[in-house]
Amino acid sequence: MVMQGAEVTAGVDRTSLRVGEELTLTIRARSRAADPVEIMLPSLTGFAIVGSRDMTEVAIGGASGSVRTTVRELQLRAQQPGALLIGPVRARQGVSVVATEPILVTVDSAADRTTRRKGRGPIPPPRRPA
Repeated sequence: MVMQGAEVTAGVDRTSLRVGEELTLTIRARSRAADPVEIMLPSLTGFAIVGSRDMTEVAIGGASGSVRTTVRELQLRAQQPGALLIGPVRARQGVSVVATEPILVTVDSAADRTTRRKGRGPIPPPRRPA
C-alpha cells in the first residue's frame, strides 16, 4: 500500500505447508523520506518465530533523491493445522501509518504425510484391463 511516499508490502514463500514446517514472511518498507520506518508485526497466531533478519538500504539518487528500503524476514514454523491468517503488517514513518492486506496460509496436520481417502488407506494404483 502507498501513502504519502511510504510503501509497505508483505509476502510469504509458500501458502501451504504442514505442522512443523517453516515458511518465510518477507516485509519490505520503502520511502523517499529520511525518517526511519518502524515495522509493526501482525498477529502470528498458530506460528512460532524461529529466526529473523533485518536489513536497511539507502540508495542515493540524483534529482529523484534517496530511497530508504527496510526489509524484515521472519522464519515462521507452523504450530497448528487449519487456515491461519497472518494479519496486516503496519509500517509507521512519522505520523503516517500504512498497512498490507492479511495473508492466508493453509496448514495441514503433521499426520497427513500420505494421500489418504477417508479411513480407507492410500489410493491404489489404477488397474489394467485383463
